[in-house]
Amino acid sequence: MLFRIATRCVAASALRPAARLAPQVVRPVVAASRSFTASAFTRMSAGESDLELHATLVREITHETKENAEARSDDFVSEFKTANPEWTIVDQPLSKEVSLTRTFGNEKITVLFNTDALAEADDFQEELGEGEEAQQDEPSIPVTVVIAKTDAPEAGALDIGGSIQDGTFFIESAGFSATASLALDETAQGDWTRRSKYAGPVFEDLDENLQEQMHAYLAERGLDESLSSFIPRYLELKEQNEYLGWLKNVAAFVKK
Repeated sequence: MLFRIATRCVAASALRPAARLAPQVVRPVVAASRSFTASAFTRMSAGESDLELHATLVREITHETKENAEARSDDFVSEFKTANPEWTIVDQPLSKEVSLTRTFGNEKITVLFNTDALAEADDFQEELGEGEEAQQDEPSIPVTVVIAKTDAPEAGALDIGGSIQDGTFFIESAGFSATASLALDETAQGDWTRRSKYAGPVFEDLDENLQEQMHAYLAERGLDESLSSFIPRYLELKEQNEYLGWLKNVAAFVKK
């Protein structure tokens, strides 16, 4: 079997991808000194640090473009699409959310994940400290799987939380939502509403046969080793592309 039964007990409220509520980052506020002398930007006014900041951004863009070109290769994406044409990748620039969707009979299946998983995995590995064997494992990627009936929206939806690690999908919760729209609601209000609902039993406490049947149920719908290997690689690619896009956007803004 391509799946292993998860042996972790995870609180129901923590099973959804962390990026549904974006982390708050506090940055120091630095008072900018303004200059009214002419500069290469030929603007009415410009901060004295603008030229240096822009030059640094351009150097980083050049480095990312030349040195990390291999990391942004998307050949594996084309290979995945060819081998798995039933899956559609939904990925918007400037968004950290990614989803994979497909149909299966009268069902629509949506797999949700985001780039916050990479930062959280790095933080976790740092907390482990040097010399820890667990440091050699691939990062654990939180995912949410929503299965809805396209011809019977009143039937509700399965809202399954889990994680991917080392090419294996672990089920950590198997909840039920009264509506598919609630299960897919990415807003803070949607997350808050879900937290107030019963998220289902602790998955590892279920009868082992029931756990195995749930894994088989998802595997038949494409939650298999191929998908579990693809998602972490795709997140790495997205992170690289979003970073390069951020550099270009900030450089263009500073230059204007």
